[in-house]
Amino acid sequence: MMYSVLYVDDESALLEIVKVSIERTREFQVSTASSAQEALERLASVHYDAIISDYQMPGMDGIAFLKVLRSRGDQTPFIIFTGKGREEVVIEALNSGADFYLQKGGDPKAQFAELVHKIKRSIQDRVSRNLMLEIVQGSPIPQFVIDSGHKVAFWNRALEEYSGIMAGDVIGTKDHWRAFYDRERPCLADLIVENDIDAIVRWYAGKYQESPIVNGAYQATDFFPGIKGGTWLFFTAAPLHDTNGSIIGAVETLQDITSLRTKEDELRVACERAQAALECARESEQKYRTLVEHANEGIFVAQDNYLKFVNPKMSDISGYSSSELLSRPFTDFIHDADREMIISRYRKRVSGEDLPPVYEFRIRSKPGSIRWVEIRPVLIIWEGRPATLNFLTDVTDRKEMEDALKKREEQLNNFMHNLPVGIFRNTPGPHGRRIMANPILAKMHGYDSFEEFMNTPVSDMYADPSERREISTRLQHDGRLSNVALHLKKKNGELFWGRLSAVAVPGDDGTIEYFDGILEDITDQMRTKEAISESENRYRLLLQNANDAIFVYEMTAGEPGKYIEVNERASRLTGYSREELLQMTPSDLDTRRERERADSLVRDTSVPGQEVYPTEIITKGGQKIPVEISATTFDLEGTPTVLTFVRDVTERKRAESALSEAAKKLALLSSITRHDILNKITVLQGYHDLLSRCEQSGEVHELLQKEAAIIDAIIGQIEFTREYEKLGVTAPQWQRVHEVSAYAVRQCDLGHIQYTDETGDLEVYADAMLERVFYNLTENTLRFGEKATRIRISADETKETLVIVFEDDGIGIPESEKERIFQRGYGRHSGFGLFFVREILAITGMTIRETGTPGVGARFEICVPAGGFRYPSSHV
Repeated sequence: MMYSVLYVDDESALLEIVKVSIERTREFQVSTASSAQEALERLASVHYDAIISDYQMPGMDGIAFLKVLRSRGDQTPFIIFTGKGREEVVIEALNSGADFYLQKGGDPKAQFAELVHKIKRSIQDRVSRNLMLEIVQGSPIPQFVIDSGHKVAFWNRALEEYSGIMAGDVIGTKDHWRAFYDRERPCLADLIVENDIDAIVRWYAGKYQESPIVNGAYQATDFFPGIKGGTWLFFTAAPLHDTNGSIIGAVETLQDITSLRTKEDELRVACERAQAALECARESEQKYRTLVEHANEGIFVAQDNYLKFVNPKMSDISGYSSSELLSRPFTDFIHDADREMIISRYRKRVSGEDLPPVYEFRIRSKPGSIRWVEIRPVLIIWEGRPATLNFLTDVTDRKEMEDALKKREEQLNNFMHNLPVGIFRNTPGPHGRRIMANPILAKMHGYDSFEEFMNTPVSDMYADPSERREISTRLQHDGRLSNVALHLKKKNGELFWGRLSAVAVPGDDGTIEYFDGILEDITDQMRTKEAISESENRYRLLLQNANDAIFVYEMTAGEPGKYIEVNERASRLTGYSREELLQMTPSDLDTRRERERADSLVRDTSVPGQEVYPTEIITKGGQKIPVEISATTFDLEGTPTVLTFVRDVTERKRAESALSEAAKKLALLSSITRHDILNKITVLQGYHDLLSRCEQSGEVHELLQKEAAIIDAIIGQIEFTREYEKLGVTAPQWQRVHEVSAYAVRQCDLGHIQYTDETGDLEVYADAMLERVFYNLTENTLRFGEKATRIRISADETKETLVIVFEDDGIGIPESEKERIFQRGYGRHSGFGLFFVREILAITGMTIRETGTPGVGARFEICVPAGGFRYPSSHV
């Protein structure tokens, strides 16, 4: 079956994704509306099986929308589906009549599966309630129900129309007798409730019999002079049982048989006349035949298992001709299941035994259908021997009506016992005694024995018994409670949450006699609410105990709005109270810098929606404090919101200043030292050159070559200290990889090697010497690649990191040397190139490794951590 669902939300993207996700189940057809007003206009002309609504929407929020629907009498299942998780919102939604409350967020697959489950359950619950009302109220047969205390529990529309007494005037009273009698006396249903068979015999002597259909039920026929100037009623009363078989009430149905009774009277007169005609058959045979042949009931004489006489009406009832009826044993026309009973009664009757004057059985008609008939046999003498004169009435239509009534009664009982909610009737007072309940209520409270549950005080079901006293008092005062959340207790002590709706029913003296109500288990909903509350408490605990000042504000029309949350540390840092800060905007603390940063975050949510930057804030006393701000943007119910962590870096700035000054002095000392050493090396090179011009033996020549190599190594190490000294001197910064690599490659003579960069507008957060990384990698290819013809730089983004790949198609690097090449001093030259590369990258948390295949080419992978890379164009 396809259900129709209306989804209301002011977020167009959510409308689309929820619609698609729900309709993928092929069980729902989803319509959408972007506001509560649009939904109300649509509901004026279209009916939906369920409604899903966001809470926070412009104009009219979801709960206001729900209240409008309920005020109009619209009971369509309603589910609140929102990102708003505050406890008061959940409670208000449930108390306003929402069937379920579901918070957005988390695993989408699980969330939409839960949403589909809630939709199905709310629709099924509503269909079950409507079915009960339809079964009972829709019956065309007048009927009423009384409880075990003889009070009217139900009085359907058919009985209102028949008796002229409205349900509202009689429900909850013992005045049902007024519809039938001029003075108070028990009805048949009252005697069924008391299970007083002797009273039935006394009050309805000669008018009653046991129901052949329903066990424990009785039916009777009586004349009521006060109804419509005199009316014959055929009425049946049947007991209503609980799951333990105890009588908890009775249902009585009525059928006006005045016209039928008139016919019976006519038949009785006809019977008397027929008997008289038989006694004087010889004298008035023609009169007898005229009477019998024109009777409206079937008349026949049975003797010795054959029909000796039939009137024309018998052919009308059975479909057989008179000759067919007279030529075969009458048992041939009786239904198999009733044949033995009819034969036995016939034999007993002709033998003079006392038997019921009227009873029913089934016959098989010639067309093949089964007909119910009612027979009134009379013992006569036919042609000198005992026989029976029988009057037969076709009661098939009445039986079908009775069967339909029985089926509806069974449906009602099954419905009451299988409802997914608990139904009860309790006495008022601080403890409360159970009068009736359905089995699901006992199971809800953890009882296997329904009898034990019924004998347990109602107050024992409450987590706090005093709450039962409060509920009883409110019901007696207000008369009605709807959707009240209660903390309840199971038999084993386990606590759970229930939602109560109940009405107080007054007795004859006007005081409240009992409460009727429904209880639903909402433990899952309340656990959700408690989880939300716990989450909020943890958030506030973290917020207030954070070492950094925390500010939260929304962006309005592209500009920073007022702060919506600050912690205590923020007040201590700025000198403003919490109340003062909540009336301020970021521009009140730093007009220029903060506004520029916030604007940038909204337009360009860099890595991933977060930016860290230094600035200054102005305190309440006018003091400027250097701070470091970490700002993150996120969506708060459709509004761009900025969360900033502000750290006072005054002491760090002082330390950095002192460290910078010390670094400058060390750099100056290092520069002077390198200068002096290089001067000495220059002199040494001069002497070496002079010696190399002199005549020398082979041994001296070899020593001079070693000396030259040592001089070159010393110069290389001095140049390395010059470069290494620059490492980490300046703060890291965002650098576009394409521009930096291109500049580095241009410093090298590529010759025939083709260079390709596929990193696009990728930027990484790295030391200012990032250019030396790509320069040294390119130099590595030129020196050791041998057959290399191309260099390619690319990037591959994973879930949390990014890998920059520098590769060539040279001879590659042996497996045994892949890690050693990054060690200081390794190599055929200075041995500082790749060691220096790793040191530069490590400053900002990047790593490098070689993963190429020997003989195919070298492949260097630079791993950039999360937060260390961005693509500016993807946030435009």
